[in-house]
Amino acid sequence: MRVLSLISLGAIVTRRAFAQSEFEPADFNATEALLANGVDASILLSLEDKLEGAVSARTTACATAVSLRYHQAFHHGRPLVLVGATRGSDASGTFKPTSALEISTLVLLSRLTQCPFAVKGGGHAAFKGASSIDGGITVSLERLNKVQALSNGVASVGAGSHWYDVYTTLEKFNLAVVGGRASSVGVSGLTLGGGISHHTNIRGFACDNVAEYELVTASGMILHVTQKSFPDLYWALRGGGPNFGIVTNFQLETFSQALFCGRCA
Repeated sequence: MRVLSLISLGAIVTRRAFAQSEFEPADFNATEALLANGVDASILLSLEDKLEGAVSARTTACATAVSLRYHQAFHHGRPLVLVGATRGSDASGTFKPTSALEISTLVLLSRLTQCPFAVKGGGHAAFKGASSIDGGITVSLERLNKVQALSNGVASVGAGSHWYDVYTTLEKFNLAVVGGRASSVGVSGLTLGGGISHHTNIRGFACDNVAEYELVTASGMILHVTQKSFPDLYWALRGGGPNFGIVTNFQLETFSQALFCGRCA
């Protein structure tokens, strides 16, 4: 899953137009949003003399700011190999957030400094480096990997999870979800792209079975997107790809596992 720049939601044409103010006020200020996120003012002051420099200088400044705010979650230099064919390339560093708030802060710092970044889910690409970036920050969602069966018939699945973790967690409750046929791939890439499953003939694609998305917008807002709360955005996320924001959590509709009766030839 790759996000080089988040598209302004107000410019997206869907079934009906979004109001830009719904996602970003006209007087939006990234610095104020960062302060509201708990970023120390001294970190922002250290960026002031670097905002007009070359891209490399602004990228370094952004990486430094992220590492100062979340030093345990930021790793300078080449990102680590994570899953299969989705591997890292040269980058200023790898950020491994543990919450939507941390991703919101990264987005705002990137916006303030114009530092490029790419987002890596659990791995769902067929070629090396598909979810990394040269000269920018790789955001790895690998720590957003909690899977939980909720009482309302859905499963809460972190965006960095793999299908194996989802299936093995839910089978303890005799539950299943519409997910990938290869258990080693990530949840995010498959679900945001549509998602063919062994259950597709009966239950549709993986994206047809998402009850709610937790998503970070380009203005750092953290939204809980459902068919009722943001109907057009919900519609767009169901197979429209990753560029409507950074999804940090999926609530997937569950169903009871059926009893399989048969024999091997």
